[in-house]
Amino acid sequence: MLGLFGSSKRDKFNFAIELHHLAPFPELPSNRLLTLAWNRGKKRQGRLGGGYTRPFVSVPRGRGRLGHEIQMGYQTIELGATLEKLPRNGSALQEYKKKCLVVVLLETNAFTGDATPVGRVVMDLADFALINGQETRSFIVTCKKEIIQQVGHPQLLVTIRNLGTKGSRLSMSSSGGGRTSSGRLSSAVMDDTASDDATSVSSYGTEQSGVLWCGFVSEGKVWVWKRY
Repeated sequence: MLGLFGSSKRDKFNFAIELHHLAPFPELPSNRLLTLAWNRGKKRQGRLGGGYTRPFVSVPRGRGRLGHEIQMGYQTIELGATLEKLPRNGSALQEYKKKCLVVVLLETNAFTGDATPVGRVVMDLADFALINGQETRSFIVTCKKEIIQQVGHPQLLVTIRNLGTKGSRLSMSSSGGGRTSSGRLSSAVMDDTASDDATSVSSYGTEQSGVLWCGFVSEGKVWVWKRY
């Protein structure tokens, strides 16, 4: 799908990423819940689950299946991005320079709100720009080794919608911005500084399972990933 009103070197896109579920995942203590933070550049970030939006629901996966399924209620990350075109080199398909969206899973204290990073997924928005309409994908979560030892490698199931239709707005919002930590939509100008230090392998997995790394600011807190 074509970008929106792009210059000769860049195209503007809007995306909606609908969260289905995460599985398998260990059962959490009664005073803990799973929340999600996302970050795109310096000015686009938000939180979902817990006290930020509707809580995610953890349910057993059934007889003979390890762990729980975290049902995310089809909550959606909405954001825009300006992507830099790559040379076509004779190809009819326009491709774009990588620009990353980082999704972080947080084990959160239900009473104090204190959160500990337990996993993350790095998604490439340049890849999403090639989607015609929408596509459902499963992403392997890079997570703490204790989680892998308990249930294996969790996967996050999402539906990606490329909203690159006529006009520069999201079809679900007039702002075209990303969600803030309060769940409201922000109309701040998109920051196009890419986080390009992540690579991907497998279908839509991330490298070095069991290793967490990254750092960004959300709600005045700095989260720095550590190696496990």
